[in-house]
Amino acid sequence: MAPVGAREQDNHYKVGARRHEEQRTKALEDLQRDYVAASAKGPSASLLKTWERMRTRMLGSTVPVFPLTPDKMTKVAAAFKALGYRSYANYLAKAKETHISMYGTWGPELSLEARLTTRSMTRGIGPVTQRMPLDIEKIIALQKTDPLGPNPVVEDGPCGAHNLAVIGVFFMLREAEASMLLYGNVMIDTHGQMVTLKLPSSKTDPAAAAVDRSWGCVCATHQKEGCPYHTAINQKENLLRIQRPLEP
Repeated sequence: MAPVGAREQDNHYKVGARRHEEQRTKALEDLQRDYVAASAKGPSASLLKTWERMRTRMLGSTVPVFPLTPDKMTKVAAAFKALGYRSYANYLAKAKETHISMYGTWGPELSLEARLTTRSMTRGIGPVTQRMPLDIEKIIALQKTDPLGPNPVVEDGPCGAHNLAVIGVFFMLREAEASMLLYGNVMIDTHGQMVTLKLPSSKTDPAAAAVDRSWGCVCATHQKEGCPYHTAINQKENLLRIQRPLEP
C-alpha cells in the first residue's frame, strides 16, 4: 500500500493533468469559435442556404450538396445566373470553404470550374443600377384597397411586405438591417403607443443590435396603414400567426 503522502501527491498530479486538459480544450474552442465573427455567422449561414436552394432548383433535393463536383458547380452557377445574382463569388467562396473543411482538398478541376463559372457570371453584367425611390404612399394606398396579407409575395421573401416597407421607411433601415431585424428586436409599448427597434450602431455590423430607435403612433396625421406603431403590432401578430417568431 502506498504511503498517504504518495497517494495525495498522485491525486494532485491527476487533478493538475485534468485541469491542463480542460484549459487546452477551452483554448481550442475559443480559437475555433472566433474563426468567424459572431456578427458574420448569420450572413455566412445564409450564403450556404442559398447555395443549397440553387442546388435543389437544378438537381433536386436528393442530390447531396457536398462534395462539390465540377458538374454540380456548373448547374448551381447556372441557377444563380438565371436569377440575376451579381455576387456569385461570395456564395462560391462559402461553398468552397465548406467543401474543404469537410473533405480537405480542392482539386484543380474544381479550381478550373470555379474560374469559368465566375467569369461567366460577371461577363456583361455592367455596373450596379441605381435603385428607384420607394413610393410609400402608393404602398399604403395599395394596402387599403388590396391588402398584401402576412405571407411573402415572392418565394423566400419577407413576411408582411407592407409592414416591412412602412417600418423600413420610418426607421430608414438599410437592406441588411431590415433582413437582420428579429421578433425580439421589436418592442411594443401599448401604454405609450410606441414601437422601439434595437438597431446596429455600426454599418459594418448589421447583426449587433446596440442602439434603440423609437416611433410613436402617427394615426392623428397619417392613415393607420402608414403608422409605424400599428404596422409593427400587425407584423408581430403575423409572425406569431404563421409561427415564425424568430424571422425578420
